[in-house]
Amino acid sequence: LEKRIHKASGFKYVVEGVDAKMKPGIVGYKAGDSVQFCVDVDRLDPGASFVFILGHLISYEHMGAAQVSCIDACGCESQEVDAHVPGGKFSVFKARTFHAKKQPLGSGGGGGSTRGPCGCKVEVTILPKSGSGEYKFKVLSLMTASKEGSLRYGHQAGFNNRPTEARFS
Repeated sequence: LEKRIHKASGFKYVVEGVDAKMKPGIVGYKAGDSVQFCVDVDRLDPGASFVFILGHLISYEHMGAAQVSCIDACGCESQEVDAHVPGGKFSVFKARTFHAKKQPLGSGGGGGSTRGPCGCKVEVTILPKSGSGEYKFKVLSLMTASKEGSLRYGHQAGFNNRPTEARFS
């Protein structure tokens, strides 16, 4: 994931936790922090649809919300992702699927970077609102597929999924 970063302002790679609870990821801590990830769409025809799955941390403390959008050679509906889950005492992986399309040539796509082709970018920007009073947002993974359902995540891939509602115990 770290090698797919095109540009970052405030986000950085960190490893939190120890042993089985170790959670490496790309983290931003304040409103306005942003990161752009390169997504390879070169093999897709212009106008072709695809999905990307953003894996992020959710927690009962410290977390904020982020705006996720597509720029340049891909387009998607911009969506808000809230990583704060009130109540309970857990911090776990959560995945959100986004539907996207490769933009035809001449529609603002293309371009490159010093890390190779990076026409399609997924941008994550921390919003100035928070249910926890803090703004941390942690990206754990970014997966792509040609169609929804062709990737398995959650318990099939070994992730520890838990409820997103408040838990008290």
